Amino acid sequence: MLPGLAAAQKKIDRYKLVNRHNPVNKKVDAWSPFTVGNGGFAFTADATGLQTFPDYYYQNGIPLEILSDWCWHSFPNPDNYSIKDSYRDYNVHGRKVAYPTNASSKAGKWLRENPQRLPLGVIGFDLKKPDGSAAKVEDIKSVFQKLDLWKGVIQSNFEFDNSRVSVVTVCNPDKDFIGVKVKSSLMKNSELGVSIKFPYAFVDSIKNNPPYDWNSNLHTTTIIKKEKNFVELKRKVDSTVYFVCIRWIGNLTFKQAAKQYFKLIPGKNDDEFSFSVGFSKSEFAGNIPGYKETYSESIEHWKSFWMHGGAIDFSGSTDPRANELERRVILSEYLTAIQFGGSFPPQESGLTLSTWFGKHNTEMMWWHTAQFALWGRTQMLEKNLDWYFKTLPQAEATARQQGFEGARWSKMVGPDGCESPGGNPFII
Repeated sequence: MLPGLAAAQKKIDRYKLVNRHNPVNKKVDAWSPFTVGNGGFAFTADATGLQTFPDYYYQNGIPLEILSDWCWHSFPNPDNYSIKDSYRDYNVHGRKVAYPTNASSKAGKWLRENPQRLPLGVIGFDLKKPDGSAAKVEDIKSVFQKLDLWKGVIQSNFEFDNSRVSVVTVCNPDKDFIGVKVKSSLMKNSELGVSIKFPYAFVDSIKNNPPYDWNSNLHTTTIIKKEKNFVELKRKVDSTVYFVCIRWIGNLTFKQAAKQYFKLIPGKNDDEFSFSVGFSKSEFAGNIPGYKETYSESIEHWKSFWMHGGAIDFSGSTDPRANELERRVILSEYLTAIQFGGSFPPQESGLTLSTWFGKHNTEMMWWHTAQFALWGRTQMLEKNLDWYFKTLPQAEATARQQGFEGARWSKMVGPDGCESPGGNPFII
């Protein structure tokens, strides 16, 4: 037998392999938020396990966002711009071909920026000091936060006003829900609650990492259903409509604090509660998963994910680079699964933050999703590839307009498959 062959044939302990690379935060670090997701929906949390300090993270590191591959928004188009309004004629081997390259015109600018991904909301803790003032980042002490990759769970522990807060954050693998469990004595003094806020959209003129627009009044949030321990909201942002539901267990009071601002307020006799928040293109019907269902389904999903498909274990290597390479493999598998496994090919920053107005750059498919085939997880690749079949008529129309046979998928596109003006139309 060749040297080392027996060791090579030993079955990999996948549980140990994954868990030795669980990321840990021991402070509030704006460059290290943790994300849970299901491939087409993602929730990024700060050191509190929710999105308590979005301004600090946006200004100092990676923003805290809730993004999906299905929620898109277009700003009003009163002039009815179409792609033809950005055409310029070019001589292509003796043929006159029009390409949409005039990105500096009013039409080109609007078409390039629309549609764009819509942020679904901001869910954070409403932390109050004894004097009633809001908590600041420096008030968060003794942080210990772990992303449990084997379970797809963020476990957050921190101290505020000399009291411990324990938080579990998880994402439903099949529905666009997060589940959260909170335990702390702070609620007895009315120092801890949950806030749910909705911005209008991203600031439209910023291509990469845009801030939220909190100033516009061109959106509404309406309570359309309210029952015991359950509320459903309807969001209308220009022509985009989506729905948000909130379900909770515990002595919580739901309150609307402002037009786009809602609160979950715990009872003073409690020290623990749980809730779930879901997002959908249509009104909610049927089973509404709570925290417990979401947690158990996440554990089952991620165990299956790690137990199936390829795995590689470098623990027996004497190369000093081995552990770091193994860590990057594991984290990359997790990040691509939660961000790039949806029904629309991902933007370059996945579902962490908006870049290129949230649009997909077609050539990046190879970078983001070819590994699903390599590691034996073709079901995730198939979700992305299905978009190409859905947009085949648009790709064929683009080819015909340019005098080509077959289909031509554009480089920078939204879910409708229409190309964006600029230098992109020249790229094959």
